[in-house]
Amino acid sequence: GMADLRFDPKAFPAPAVTASISFGKGSENLDRYATVMLQRQALIDRVENAFRHAKPGERVTISMKAETTAWQADLKAEADPLTRQALWLALTQFSPDGLDFSNLPKDLPPDSPFFASEPVAAMHAPDRMPEGPARNAYEADIFRGLDPKSAEVFVRSQLSGLIYEGKAAEARTKLASFESTRPGLPIYAKLATQIEATGKIVVGARVPAFQIANLTDATETYSPASFKGKYLLLDFWATWCGPCRAEMPQLHKAYAEFHPRGLEVLSLSFDLKAADIAPYRKDAAHPMPWHHAFVEKGFQSDLAKAFAVTGIPKPILVDPSGKIVAMGESLRGEELEKTLTKLLPSTTKRFFMSWLWFHLFPPLVFGLFPMRQVPSS
Repeated sequence: GMADLRFDPKAFPAPAVTASISFGKGSENLDRYATVMLQRQALIDRVENAFRHAKPGERVTISMKAETTAWQADLKAEADPLTRQALWLALTQFSPDGLDFSNLPKDLPPDSPFFASEPVAAMHAPDRMPEGPARNAYEADIFRGLDPKSAEVFVRSQLSGLIYEGKAAEARTKLASFESTRPGLPIYAKLATQIEATGKIVVGARVPAFQIANLTDATETYSPASFKGKYLLLDFWATWCGPCRAEMPQLHKAYAEFHPRGLEVLSLSFDLKAADIAPYRKDAAHPMPWHHAFVEKGFQSDLAKAFAVTGIPKPILVDPSGKIVAMGESLRGEELEKTLTKLLPSTTKRFFMSWLWFHLFPPLVFGLFPMRQVPSS
């Protein structure tokens, strides 16, 4: 038979005491090391829970001063090398203001075991140092020492942001640097393809051709021609994507204001299945009253590859002629309304321009170039 097992965290009471680990007498160094790691994980959990329980559009503010101040104080008294590395690892992750990271290659050496177990930490550490040759050398030394799998995670982490933002030239330079430092990683070919694609999805480029079925009416398909003469906001998203959901208040506000001015929105879902979308839209807070489509295979789809979608949300704005006029951060949060305000004039402004055209332009032209009277015969 089949068993349906479900875990409900709410059914279990929260622990009344803070977790701790002790290895017994004579293991004081290990005890302090374990304490640092537990404190770091507790802070990670606190941050993740704050974002997980935040309402759409809510700004999350978390104070980490108590933890980071305590870790800096512990560093002054700590002599155990491994515990010192654990403290620096925590500080690089949460980066308190005013802390000098210039000696990081000595404090958290490139061959630290933490980098092999946490490849993302290998990315955070060099980023905390001032830009320059020392930082570049530190990053290269860390990269050389990683096992192949961790090295691929490291490369992908370093390039994913540049690819997402459409910074193809910068991504190519970074990729070439990785290849020269450590040739032969299989991930290079895949990333090169993504960089090539993102180089075509830039402001000023033509929107790629696509054809996709309407989510609620399979007989209707969307393509760039479907929105000719309109501004089109392509909204790559998913219900499981927290940052996508956080965009909903601003997106609904912008749609209400700019749809009458000629804005259309096509939300392209990367959900695991199309049926996940309708329950989300039933909530009165985010009905998403615009066009919808479901992207089969998500990030592995031809559509994702054509638009260089390596992360979501990824908004792209296309003008009435089919040219990309904005994308990325300029279309997120409060920037969305600012960008649309610049591109889509208000009804009042359009009326005023029309009035000028019909009332001022003809007298001006005919005043400069008066019509000749043709004598009658």
